[in-house]
Amino acid sequence: MDKPRVIAQYGAERVIAIGDGYTDINMAQVADLVFARDTLAKIMEQSGKPFLSWNDFIDVRRELEVRI
Repeated sequence: MDKPRVIAQYGAERVIAIGDGYTDINMAQVADLVFARDTLAKIMEQSGKPFLSWNDFIDVRRELEVRI
């Protein structure tokens, strides 16, 4: 699935990506805010793109409550 193309179809003002694997890389590259773990977190570290670590969706919710 071409996740960046799907994102573009919705015309969002702000894109938040939540992912953990290789299939989430392209989506994370176009996102304004990235929650990453596992493989995706390693790739984000290597590329120097900022991200927030997460273990479960409760972590994501807590961060979003603070940031949005």
